[in-house]
Amino acid sequence: MEGGEKNGLVSVDKAERFLGIKKGTLANWRYHGRGPAYYKVGRRVFYAEKDLNNWLKATRVLTADCRD
Repeated sequence: MEGGEKNGLVSVDKAERFLGIKKGTLANWRYHGRGPAYYKVGRRVFYAEKDLNNWLKATRVLTADCRD
């Protein structure tokens, strides 16, 4: 993810677009302690760009055809 906010935090809307995962799913994952790390300030939720990228990389599955 590039070109985020100055502090490296992005809104749930931007996280939804970047990951291609609905806000409702992200909310469900937060409730159940799953998904990418997040920050909660009052009622607002933010994601760090680096956490989204790291989480996405961690979900990578290598197939037999692409193993090094």
